[in-house]
Amino acid sequence: MLIQAERPVIVAGGGVINADAAALLQQFAELTSVPVIPTLMGWGCIPDDHELMAGMVGLQTAHRYGNATLLASDMVFGIGNRFANRHTGSVEKYTEGRKIVHIDIEPTQIGRVLCPDLGIVSDAKAALTLLVEVAQEMQKAGRLPCP
Repeated sequence: MLIQAERPVIVAGGGVINADAAALLQQFAELTSVPVIPTLMGWGCIPDDHELMAGMVGLQTAHRYGNATLLASDMVFGIGNRFANRHTGSVEKYTEGRKIVHIDIEPTQIGRVLCPDLGIVSDAKAALTLLVEVAQEMQKAGRLPCP
């Protein structure tokens, strides 16, 4: 799904911080050239001055460029986040025209606020470790778009 998307974004939540997986998240974003939108609890998972830091979205922490990036996306790849209403605002607007993947350690969070196209119950570090491995293999095989 991520490779097929034209304008994907990664939404990284506090689960990335709690799992000590920020370096893996940054590595995955760099391998795939996908911008990162941290939630309030995920703030710091990618440096504010990193070229793939797309800003924050939502009702309390929004940056215009973060909101614009999210609204222009065709896929949201959430990891370690809750998709809380302070982040999403209108669920209809947030999901309209977008595929949603949601990875979280807490099974009750998957589908609680919005229904993802793919939900995965996993610790962020475990998931990102596998995602980085697969992305590296795809890059070596020439199956990832060039940054």
